[in-house]
Amino acid sequence: VNLTGTGSTATTASPALSLTTNQLDFGVVIAQGGPQGDPLPSGTPTTTKSILVIVTNTGSATLTFASNGFSFSGADPGDFVLDSTQANACTAGASVAPNGNCLLYVVFSPVGTSNRTATLTIASNDPAGPKSVALAGIGMNVFYQFGASLASPEPGVPQCFDLVSNSVG
Repeated sequence: VNLTGTGSTATTASPALSLTTNQLDFGVVIAQGGPQGDPLPSGTPTTTKSILVIVTNTGSATLTFASNGFSFSGADPGDFVLDSTQANACTAGASVAPNGNCLLYVVFSPVGTSNRTATLTIASNDPAGPKSVALAGIGMNVFYQFGASLASPEPGVPQCFDLVSNSVG
């Protein structure tokens, strides 16, 4: 018996993790600590900044994040966190269907001044391996200088102040 025909290779379904960006710049944010990481005086205003990254499964099989699926490394990993309390947030161990997505809410809350950097690594069952996002921001301190007139203000008389902001670092 002679057989003829065209062979084909079986296609294996696999997930594919895609990110909207591979780098985030948070700009300038008021730091949680002083120039040497020392605590700021009580009542000093501080801020955080959050940027959204969309994770999409462009593959043909379910994407599953590893149990330790999200990690920060580099010079200042403690300055960055993920906010998993938001709607549709990506979480460790979670799954994303083909053509589905979830959201990474990356928060920058610098604990020191000057340039702050880290890398967010995302581990999953994507056969291409982990993906990473480079993170950068600047921590700035705000110091207040008051004129000598503050030392003994006259009761009931409005006082004028010069507020000076100095970035250290």
